[in-house]
Amino acid sequence: MQKNVLVLEEYFNQAVKSNGMFIIPPYQRAYKWGVPNKNINGDCMVGILIKDLLESFEKSVNTEYFIQGITVSKDNGNIILIDGQQRTTTLYLLLKYLNYEKITDIRIKYEVRTTSDEVLMESTIDNDGKLCFIEKPGTDYGLQDIFYFKKAVQTFHNIIINYSNNKNIDFKILKEKILIFVLKNVKLFYIEIDNKNATKIFSMLNGQKAIMKDDELIKADLFSKALRQNLSQKNECEIDNIRSRYAREWDKWLYWWNKRKVKEFFNNTNSMGLLLEYYYKINSNSCSKPYNYTNFSDDFISRENPKILFNKIRALQKTFEALYNEVEVYNLLGLALKTNENKETALRYFIENKNNKEALKEYAKWILVTTHENIINNRESEMQSDARNVFDNLNAAEVYGENNDAALKQLLRKNVELDTKLERKFDFSLYGSKSLEHIFPKAWEKEAYSKLRFDAAEDYSVNSIGNLVLLKSKDNSYFGALSFEEKKKKYFDMENVVWSLKLLHSVAIFSKYDKWDEESIKENQKDFLSEFNECYGVNKVIDYANKNKNTANN
Repeated sequence: MQKNVLVLEEYFNQAVKSNGMFIIPPYQRAYKWGVPNKNINGDCMVGILIKDLLESFEKSVNTEYFIQGITVSKDNGNIILIDGQQRTTTLYLLLKYLNYEKITDIRIKYEVRTTSDEVLMESTIDNDGKLCFIEKPGTDYGLQDIFYFKKAVQTFHNIIINYSNNKNIDFKILKEKILIFVLKNVKLFYIEIDNKNATKIFSMLNGQKAIMKDDELIKADLFSKALRQNLSQKNECEIDNIRSRYAREWDKWLYWWNKRKVKEFFNNTNSMGLLLEYYYKINSNSCSKPYNYTNFSDDFISRENPKILFNKIRALQKTFEALYNEVEVYNLLGLALKTNENKETALRYFIENKNNKEALKEYAKWILVTTHENIINNRESEMQSDARNVFDNLNAAEVYGENNDAALKQLLRKNVELDTKLERKFDFSLYGSKSLEHIFPKAWEKEAYSKLRFDAAEDYSVNSIGNLVLLKSKDNSYFGALSFEEKKKKYFDMENVVWSLKLLHSVAIFSKYDKWDEESIKENQKDFLSEFNECYGVNKVIDYANKNKNTANN
């Protein structure tokens, strides 16, 4: 590893003397040194830098001014900025502002953001510190880079002209002196490393300032390999087109995964969503190795043609989008994801069976009562046994408090299925704040005058499945210990609509009955269990007049 202390003029000449340029690779973030720092009196890094430079300049024209080191790698005479692109860009803009005569010899090239590249290189600076450039029709100039290029130059101008006025120094002469000082007295540590370790070194050097996540490192490595592969085969214009096409498509994926509803549905906090992680899990032969940049690179980037790999990743992205966009599949997947402790197995099943909707329907139904292993191995006897056990649990007198999970899953299924019939996506944000509501208030069981009076042989209670519906938890407390009639009135109050009106099965129960008593509970329970029987084919006898003597007919 090479390490040198260079003055600024020597640093920029590193690329000029080799007929190369400074390359800002794809993994580098946009230029943002103009962003105000709330912890330092609102100054941005550009303002802090130029004030420090002027302070050193004022002390003596011979004062050394050290800035943080620059880490680079070299490739065909070009200098690839691994760590230091913000400093390099800022100092380049400063030299341009100070009218450095050799500024046109210095070339900084963005591997992805070509518009930023053009503005940085082709712009001029007027006497008022304004960055000027000719805008091309159909080009977006509202990029973060360009905004802060302008802000950086304006910051230079404002601070230097104020210094000139305060010190009563001719502005033009002051700029000439500052230029000489900057070129000869600003020094930096220049560190050159092997190109193959560039992305890893970038991540380590940034530490807590800008930690590169696995997805970002994968993108950087994949893009770099794709570009290197085309260098010998394409001209620069063609390479720019390839680079821009890849970057635009990747950004579209990034935008999609960061939509609030998509993030909530997949329960994802990673900026690139589940795309690269699941590509690795589905395609890697290294089952024992976790998903991370190193393992992804070893298994795929280092072995595959980058174009073919990119196309495979694109295909998986389209699968995710298709699963999310098609209403029925969305509802089936949501049902499986929200009720399954092992979400990975459920999601992988949907990805692998994306073209078999019947299989997805069966999976989403059965995962509510049995295991993933039973379903994929078609263990019919175990599946039926599990379904019968769930039936018995739901047919008990005390479901609430003892079998809440089974009740919640089946009530969710009923609500989701009704939304599917209406070709409407179910709002699965409910399931994070789900609640079982007693239609006949549980609190009333303590009051003798309002106690439910079931025959002893019937084995029902206020906690039976026939007396339960699915609501959002805050709506549950909103209803409180009210009578059925009062709850119903509140439920359908259009001037104060409760969220749970989205739950169509719950709406149907409140709509169906004019009063709520023992017979209503038994009838609702019979309907509930009959539908369960039909759905899962467990063939249980339902005798709601003498429920505790039910037997199985198989």
